[in-house]
Amino acid sequence: MGSISFGKINQVRNIKHESTTLAIRNAGESAEMKENTINKLIGKRTVKCLEIPHYA
Repeated sequence: MGSISFGKINQVRNIKHESTTLAIRNAGESAEMKENTINKLIGKRTVKCLEIPHYA
């Protein structure tokens, strides 16, 4: 049987860990972008609702 060095095993673990971490980081950034977009839309909508002309 061929032996696998511990360094190679650690490299594989690190690569898997990095891809998982990157996916979590990207998901967080995506959620933050969605939150910012929603806040902008709600902010614009509330301003338009509060602007009541004097002749109404």
